Amino acid sequence: MRATALYCDAYIKNVKIPLIIDSSSAGCIIFIKLLKDLDMEITGASKTIMVNINDEKRRPLRAVT
Repeated sequence: MRATALYCDAYIKNVKIPLIIDSSSAGCIIFIKLLKDLDMEITGASKTIMVNINDEKRRPLRAVT
């Protein structure tokens, strides 16, 4: 199966952001600076381990509100 990605502009709380939608991605990532700019908070820790492009294992921050 071929992986597909889509780039577009999107709005979160009236803030325009570049958005990449990747159909083969196992998770979603948002920068902590954007969370702060949107006045959003991390609501819990994740049990999932993700591997980045440098083959480093990282635990995502989990859900935000």
